[in-house]
Amino acid sequence: MKQWMVLSFLGILSLTACAASGKDFPISLSFTEGVSASPAGASPQKVVIFPLEDRRLISEAPAERIGRRTHLFGRIDTFESKIPVGESVAQLVATTFRLRGWEVQPAPPGSRPDQITDARVVTGSIQTLWAEAVSHIGYTEIDTHFSLHLEIRDPKTGATTRFKIDDENDPKVVFFNPQKLERTVNDLVSEGISRIVS
Repeated sequence: MKQWMVLSFLGILSLTACAASGKDFPISLSFTEGVSASPAGASPQKVVIFPLEDRRLISEAPAERIGRRTHLFGRIDTFESKIPVGESVAQLVATTFRLRGWEVQPAPPGSRPDQITDARVVTGSIQTLWAEAVSHIGYTEIDTHFSLHLEIRDPKTGATTRFKIDDENDPKVVFFNPQKLERTVNDLVSEGISRIVS
């Protein structure tokens, strides 16, 4: 009896140790093919896009972390953007403008938004970008949130247009893998950004 109790206790300790040791997976933020982007009007504009400020409240390093998955028995895997999140999302914004026929340029290194006078200037901040995947018996739910504040300033008129994107999605999948979380995040971000320019 005592031997059985000892073996059971050691088994619980083993499961606890396994639960604590997860894996890190790299995630590529990219524009989802097939997400509609309305074409630009008769006079497409020239825009200069600055890297977006990452204002997410990240309680644990590194800052590129954008999600995690909790397994059925408690093990936790993490997911991190391959490049800084502000730079990744700015590239997706640039892709959206290009799909609409706009002339897009990245901000020159070391430049400030007020130094750009020959094009519209795009700046902004990422408030939220997170995917929380939790596995249950028979399925995994992927709860994703994306919040972006964006400004487009016309230096010729001084007018500024502000956009606020605040989206979420929570699909359930039977067979989970890192690619499904990546696709869920990219779909959510791409759909939100595609509404920037009407």
